[in-house]
Amino acid sequence: MPMRFFSLIVMLALLGQPCLALWGAEEKGKASDLYRPRHPEVQAALKKAAPWLEKHINDPSGYGVLNLLALFETRRCLGQARPYLSEDLQGAIRSLAKGSFKIGQVSNSKDGYDNTYIAGITAMILSGYVQDVGKERSTLKDECRAALAAIVKDLGKGLTKNNSWGYLTHESNSHENHSTGQYAILALAAAIKAGVEVPPKLVEDAMSGFLGSQADSGGWGYTPTPIKKSKAYSKKKKGQGAANNIVYPTLTMTLAGSSSLKVLESSTKNTQESQEAIHSAMEWVTEHLESLSQSGASNGYALYCLERAGVFLGIEKVGDVDWYDMGARM
Repeated sequence: MPMRFFSLIVMLALLGQPCLALWGAEEKGKASDLYRPRHPEVQAALKKAAPWLEKHINDPSGYGVLNLLALFETRRCLGQARPYLSEDLQGAIRSLAKGSFKIGQVSNSKDGYDNTYIAGITAMILSGYVQDVGKERSTLKDECRAALAAIVKDLGKGLTKNNSWGYLTHESNSHENHSTGQYAILALAAAIKAGVEVPPKLVEDAMSGFLGSQADSGGWGYTPTPIKKSKAYSKKKKGQGAANNIVYPTLTMTLAGSSSLKVLESSTKNTQESQEAIHSAMEWVTEHLESLSQSGASNGYALYCLERAGVFLGIEKVGDVDWYDMGARM
């Protein structure tokens, strides 16, 4: 994957994005100590990044929508109170809500957005706008909520037999995996934060998908196929992935599983099993986090997964490692 994608994800890790604004961590008194973009060095980096992001919100192949999300949260971290109401970006949000924003892989199908990754990022932007508008009346707010509802509807169609998602939001046979699954769940969570109805069964199914595919070691692999719990799964061979139909846990997918379950907890009653699964997963992550520190900023996707888990779980450290400090310094 191109390095500019990695560098952008690393920047998102600097932001702690969108931890307080979209997910309400601050209002609950959680994770407030984790939100540290106010550090002078981080502020300097974000000021340098902002002009670049402004010039690249129309980049092709999905980069544009990712740049747009990063730009909104960069402005928030630089002191703008309600960045999603920025006058110069209202056209971009309106185009995004209508499915006409120039973001390459996104297309506006009959009922919503096709690409699961982009649908998740799009949902976060639309939800950010709705939340920044608040109780004020806005035609654009209605358009954003309608688009979010369309995304939720598509995700309902695209849920696979193993309760996950593939690359296409509305097709249940489009190569299911936990990577796209976590972005589908981010979309569902963003819709809920924007006041859009998400069927409770869809939330329950999404949770059961992760719970049913967790290895005995506590980790998750790329494939969400239900697995027989065995200590053999804790023996991770060199190189991530599957071999002989055995799914080996990976750092990125285990972090994704932890954050996804935590996000879903607020909308389901099945919290005890989820909490136990998260505890087991984070023990696995603690044992394997060194692989991320060794790979450095080139592994931007893993840094983003780490940031998601750190913010959603409200933890300052993974084991003895300050996750924000590690990510920011990379």
